[in-house]
Order: sequence, then C-alpha cells, then structure tokens
Amino acid sequence: MPIRPATLEDKAVIEAIAHDAYALYLERMDKKPFPMLDDYKAHIEAKHAFVLEEQGQIVGYIILTPEKRTTLLLDNIGVRPCFQKKGYGRKLMLFVEEWAKEQGYSSIILWLLTSISYRIYI
Repeated sequence: MPIRPATLEDKAVIEAIAHDAYALYLERMDKKPFPMLDDYKAHIEAKHAFVLEEQGQIVGYIILTPEKRTTLLLDNIGVRPCFQKKGYGRKLMLFVEEWAKEQGYSSIILWLLTSISYRIYI
C-alpha cells in the first residue's frame, strides 16, 4: 500500500473520493462539507496532497498543509467508502506522523466539526 505525492492526473479521483466519503454528511449539515469544495489542484501543485494506492488503485488521500514552521495541519483526509473500516485511514494517519517527523514538524493539528466527528475511527 504505497503512499505517494499526488499528481494533477490524480485530481479527479481525489475529488470523487472526497465527494463519496463526505456525501453522508450532507443531511446533517446546512452546506457541503469543506472536503467536497476544497481546491485539490492548488494542494497538488503546492505538494500538500498524497494518495494511498492499493493494487494500482487510489483508495484514499490526505492533505497536509504547513501552518507554522513547526506545525502541520492535517487539512483533509478521505477514503473510498468501499475501503473504509479496513485500516486505510489508519495507514494514512501513521503516514502523517512519520512524514511530519521527517520534515521537522513537532506538532500536527486536526480540526473536527461536531456534526461529523462521530465518524472518526483511529
């Protein structure tokens, strides 16, 4: 299960995963969840986007945005619904921790909306 930097060729797949992974929150919110509206092209160009592949298929993604010199924001994470609850989200989270250490970050921020936080499993 390699995790690699996303390329512009991955943009449509990332957008589709974000839509599918966050669609169930539409009924609980008065607007689309942020990951459904995010600018993935900008994240990819800034080298903030990574994808997780399984047998050549992208099954998840993560967006990591520097906040300060030593602080990294875990901006957005998504796993295809058919691959959820199989350890892919955990693999992405472990990647964040290792990558942050390698890049010299000492802290990671993750913001949660109360309307979706019930779905967080690590």
